Amino acid sequence: MQLMAIGCGISVSYPIYRLTYLGYGLGGADFPLTEDQFDMGGNLLQVATILPVIAGSGIRAIDLVARGLRNRRALIDLRPLWIDLVCVLSPDTVRKHLDQGTSSFRDWWSVRNTYDRLDQRVVEIWDAAYELLPWIDENLPARALAAARVEGFTGDDAEAAAEAVCLRIARRRAVDGEPQAFPATVEPLLALRDDQEANARWLTRVAAIYTSTRLDSVEKALANENEMVGTA
Repeated sequence: MQLMAIGCGISVSYPIYRLTYLGYGLGGADFPLTEDQFDMGGNLLQVATILPVIAGSGIRAIDLVARGLRNRRALIDLRPLWIDLVCVLSPDTVRKHLDQGTSSFRDWWSVRNTYDRLDQRVVEIWDAAYELLPWIDENLPARALAAARVEGFTGDDAEAAAEAVCLRIARRRAVDGEPQAFPATVEPLLALRDDQEANARWLTRVAAIYTSTRLDSVEKALANENEMVGTA
């Protein structure tokens, strides 16, 4: 956009350049440049106008393609988590998923409407996480974070691992028909931001850990904690 603005700004100087030459002629004064030099200057101004506009348009097109490819990659990375969680949504949403949900083939090969498809996928994952809150114990997120750090997760990966294992445990409890937790957590497990790309980046991190074997150790550690509490 800045290059296109530069080109538009330079284009303003071209009519001024021509009008200045005309003013010299009407006033009977000699223009500082010869006719050939004047024509050459006009051509250079036109080139200086056109090139930034072309470059700006090209960069914009490349950016759109790159964004579409990033969205496609996020759709593919989020698919396992999305498939696993969509079953806990309302029956109407599940039916819509069965009727209109994108296939794995479309995720891989279609670059059309990737922004809207990714936005819908992010929202449905968040909705599923919200539906699972009643099966998440009030202290489970904190215990999950501590267990993730013990298993070697650090920084953002530890946060993502804690969210992933909470989703795993809550989904299993909900699908198996276990009683809801008491007291259950009231804080949203996943936080949605205004930036869709930021949401997708975070959820792809959670999704990668959700399906990893490393998370099995975290889940097992939490299960052992529950058994120790139950036998105490």
